[in-house]
Parts: sequence; structure tokens; C-alpha cells
Amino acid sequence: MAKQRHRARISTTHAVPVYGGMRFTRDDMEQLAAAVQSGAMPMHLNHDIRRPVAAEILATGGGTAPGW
Repeated sequence: MAKQRHRARISTTHAVPVYGGMRFTRDDMEQLAAAVQSGAMPMHLNHDIRRPVAAEILATGGGTAPGW
């Protein structure tokens, strides 16, 4: 199967109403980016974890608050 490249925003500093208006801080976002980049936070992309997706993180961050 051919590789597919996807660009996605996985988090934001905007308030999230469905979670009671919770907001991530810039520090939270930097920690999340580091966890994703290091592989500490695996990317499942809404797939069945019994059938792993071979995800390759090409870059994290690069945006500006609010929302990266």
C-alpha cells in the first residue's frame, strides 16, 4: 500500500466547548508537540489499535497561538 501524507492540527489553544471550555496553554502545546515528535504519544488516526498505522511524524509546531 502506498504511503499517504496528511497534515493535521491535533490540538489548539482555543477553548473547546464540548470539554467545558477547557483551553491548552502554550506550554501544554509545546509538551504535546515534544511527545508526538518523540513517539511517546502514538498516532492512531482513529484506527483500530489492533491494526497499527505506521505513522511518521514529519514536523510539529510551527504555528502561532491560538491554535498550532
